[in-house]
Amino acid sequence: MYCRQCGQMLSAQAIFCHRCGWAQIHASHTAMADKGKRGRKPVSRKRRLATRFVVLVVLLAVTGLGIWQVGRMTGTWRNLQVRQASSGWQRQQDMPQVRSAITADMADLADQLDDGNLEKALAWIHPDRHTTYREQFDRHPGRVSELATALRSIEVTFLSSDNGNYESSRMAQITVKMPPMALEDEMSALQDVTVTLILYEDRWVIDS
Repeated sequence: MYCRQCGQMLSAQAIFCHRCGWAQIHASHTAMADKGKRGRKPVSRKRRLATRFVVLVVLLAVTGLGIWQVGRMTGTWRNLQVRQASSGWQRQQDMPQVRSAITADMADLADQLDDGNLEKALAWIHPDRHTTYREQFDRHPGRVSELATALRSIEVTFLSSDNGNYESSRMAQITVKMPPMALEDEMSALQDVTVTLILYEDRWVIDS
C-alpha cells in the first residue's frame, strides 16, 4: 500500500509512514474498532438501580454509625433509655384505677387531719411509722393543716407493677406541695415533697 500523505510505498501492516510519519488508517483497524464497540453491551436499568441501591445503603450505614457514635459519646442513648424505663410505669393497664384509689385515700386522710382526728388519721399511715407521725403532729400542729391541704392535690409519680416484688402488693410515690419548715407562713414558697405509699390491707398508706 502507499502512504496517504506522501505516496511512499509501505507494507500492508504499516501503522506510520517511515518517510513522513503520517498515521495510516487501515480498513481492518476500523472494522476491529467497530466490532469492539458493538461487543460492549449497554448497562441494563436493573443493574444501574442495584448499584445505586448499594451506594445508598452504604451511605445510610455510615451516617447511622456516625449518629450512633455521637449519641453514645454525648450520653443521648442512655438518657433515652432511662426516660423510657422511668415512664414505663404509666403504661400499666390499671393505672387510671390505681390513681383514683390513691387520690381517694389521700383525700380521706386529709379529711381526718382537717377534723383533728389525728388517731383516726393514723389508719392511712403504715403501723411502723405511727410513733413518728404522732410525734410530728404534737411537735408541729401548724403543719397538720398544711399536710391536709397538700394531700388534696397530689401527683402520682411512680407505681410499681403488681408482681409481688415488694413487701406489700404495690408501692407508689406521690408528690405533694408543702411550704418549707423555715417558712411556714409563706404559702407562696411551696416545694415538691415526695411521699412513698404502699398498698396495705386494701388501703394506700404513707410509708415515708
